[in-house]
Amino acid sequence: INTYGAVGDGTTNDRPALVLALAAAVAIGGCVKFSRGTYSIGTSITLTCPCVFDIGATIKPSSGQVITFTDTIIAEPKPIFDRSASGTVLIYPMKQDVAYAEWWGAKTMGDARDTALSADTIDCAPAFNAMFTSFYGGTGGVRSIEVRLLGWYAVSAEIRVTGSNVKIIGKGPGYNGSGLKWVGTTVNTASIIHLSGTDHATISGVGFKAVRTFNPDVR
Repeated sequence: INTYGAVGDGTTNDRPALVLALAAAVAIGGCVKFSRGTYSIGTSITLTCPCVFDIGATIKPSSGQVITFTDTIIAEPKPIFDRSASGTVLIYPMKQDVAYAEWWGAKTMGDARDTALSADTIDCAPAFNAMFTSFYGGTGGVRSIEVRLLGWYAVSAEIRVTGSNVKIIGKGPGYNGSGLKWVGTTVNTASIIHLSGTDHATISGVGFKAVRTFNPDVR
């Protein structure tokens, strides 16, 4: 995208450069690559070819605008979606194999449920909810998108899992923090509605190890 004039400073509207990069990639059956930087997109756009994000590359839709990915996103589990301008990202699960909450800014607390909350603990509920609401289309379970969880996440509120073709892949048994409720369905189990106000819960068939309630007053 930089080859076509993108600036990546988080302020300049890089949509014209993205349009050129997209056209060139589609013409040769290639992909659009985002190098390190923050690419502000001023008006809605649909990306119809694979998109590759280097570490440190993020895309930022402007307020009220939508960036739609209809082909594969290739990125490490690092932030790639900048939600600070209140824009929207949509991802078509029929083309996407895997997604990470880290793409939306989630950060693990490590690999132990009893990891102490610290001053830099991130409340991951907004990232999880933004991720699940971004999945659209592809009903019927023809192909599912795997949400891969890399450890424990601090969350402050209910997380709603939407869609019928989302598969949550974790590291171990389910965990549901006190006062937390997951709501929705997945492709490999009838429901993952589980237990509000209970310390532990096993989500059948998912192998889910993810969350801990978040109290910003606890350090």
